[in-house]
Order: sequence, then structure tokens, then C-alpha cells
Amino acid sequence: MCGRSNPLGLRAVYVNEDDGSVFARVRCEAVWAGYPGSLHGGITTSLLDGAMVHCLFARGIAAVTARIAVEFHGPVSLLEELSVTAHVLSGRHGVYELEAELAQLDRVRATAAGTFVQMSGCDLGPNRWRPGRADY
Repeated sequence: MCGRSNPLGLRAVYVNEDDGSVFARVRCEAVWAGYPGSLHGGITTSLLDGAMVHCLFARGIAAVTARIAVEFHGPVSLLEELSVTAHVLSGRHGVYELEAELAQLDRVRATAAGTFVQMSGCDLGPNRWRPGRADY
């Protein structure tokens, strides 16, 4: 949903940061509206979820969302670029805990905490974390 290869997706391009987190800037589309002028909460949730799973992809880990809890702190305007970041809190025995944040105009608009479970038999190949990498 969030990768560049999906023509109907959210087109977020994640960049690996030196601290192991991922970061993306996103321009909203009018079709993503919930109420007029505001991003739909489901799209907000998808962006947060996508950031967290891409944080794992950057480490060569394919995982699925087992749980996600989102807190909305304010509306997200369709007119302004937003940023989304995520980082790993912990990982053990194929279960990972992550956090993500969506901000706009230097204000946090939504946060999420998620639990992800590693998929077996799914090889991401060369998709390993390197600072600045944004080609996955």
C-alpha cells in the first residue's frame, strides 16, 4: 500500500536514518479525504503502519501487523506535506515492537504503536538497512 511499485498506493518513499529509523515525506491526494480538506483516519493509519513495516524491511525482516494502536492528535490537512517516521523499540523471537509518528507543519498529528510478527520463508534479498537508502 505504501511502496512506490503500487500505482494506487500512497507513494511513500522511506529513507533509512543513521539511528535505524525510517523517514518519508508525503503529499496528500484529494481522494484521500475523510472530511473536506482533511486526511481520512484510515489513510493516516496506513501511513503509520507502512512506516513501521518499512522500518523492518530496511533490516531485511518481512513481517505482518499483529496489532496497531493509533492516537490522533489533530487533523491532517490535505494541502500541506506531511512526514512520517518509525523506529524499532524491541525484537525477540520474531516479534517486534515499533512506534511511528506522523507530523505536519512541525506538529504531531498522530502516533502509533505496533506489534509485528516475522513471516517465515519470505526473503527480502538485498533489502538491508543502510543509512540514506531509499530504494525499496
